[in-house]
This record gives sequence, structure tokens and C-alpha cells, in this order.
Amino acid sequence: INHDLRSPLLSLQGTLALLLAGSCGEIPDKAQTRVQKAERSLERLIAMITDFLDLEKFSASDAVLNLQLAQTNVQKIFDESILTVETLAQERSVDIVCTEGETELTVDLNLMIRLLTNLLSNAIKFSEPNSTVEVGSGYETGGAFITVTDHGAGIEAKSIDNLFEPFFQTKEGANK
Repeated sequence: INHDLRSPLLSLQGTLALLLAGSCGEIPDKAQTRVQKAERSLERLIAMITDFLDLEKFSASDAVLNLQLAQTNVQKIFDESILTVETLAQERSVDIVCTEGETELTVDLNLMIRLLTNLLSNAIKFSEPNSTVEVGSGYETGGAFITVTDHGAGIEAKSIDNLFEPFFQTKEGANK
């Protein structure tokens, strides 16, 4: 599975690298920016597949997931996550507003980017067009926090207990 999933992605990654290196001729600045974004998204996708396969391997054994913890400014997490979802936000006419990014966290950077990207993607998907999604951070007693706020319909109280169940989706979300 690892080989079957990663091989075409690595080939695509090589193609994007060649485009950026100019081996197919010079590309306009706007196109180069898009290719760079695609390359970064592809890198995250390859990392996600690797993580997914590792999680499957760990769930089938007593192995432990090794986090790559490092001190990170939350703005880096915000920037990378927003970059990943900006096309979706533009398509849905949703603005992403970053209200605070000076918080320092000790986290696995790639996993935090995945987490925030998922939260932002859901916030955008369930927001009305021409609305905003706010992302922020700060400190409180006992640690730091990151918030994602949208102005969608929300989640009914009866569904809150099921939020972290695999593949759970509210009836309202499934209908939308």
C-alpha cells in the first residue's frame, strides 16, 4: 500500500520540482506561485499518507507513535494551514481572518498543520458565502489555545458527545 500510494505522488513531486527549476522553460510568476503551493500541499499529502500508514501499523501492534516535538510560533501553523485552504475559501467566498499569531507552542508541526487545516476546511465548508472564519491563539492558565470560529449553523448539543468518533457526521452536516 505504501508503495502504491506514494509512487505516483513522488513522481508528481518530481515533476513539480522540475517545473520550478525551469527545466521546461520559464513559467510566469503567478503560475510559479501556484506550482510552489501545489508542491507544498503535495509534501503535506505524502506526509499524511506516511502518518496514516504509521497509525494503521501502530493500531495493529503495541508500537508507540513518536511525535516530532519542537518549539513553534503559532503563526507558522496558521500560515501553512491557511495556504492549504485558501483556494477552498476563495471558491466559497469566505474570508479567513487571523487575529493572533504570537503564541509559542511545543508541538509536532506537521500534525498541528493537519489539525488546523481540517478545522479550517470544515469551518469554510459549513460557512455561508461572504462570511468570515477567524483563527486565533492565546494563553490561559495551564497552557495555550488555538481557536477557529465560523458563522455556520453550528452543532446541536445532542451531537457534541459524538464529535470525536471516527467518521461521525451530524445529520445536518450529512444533508449539507
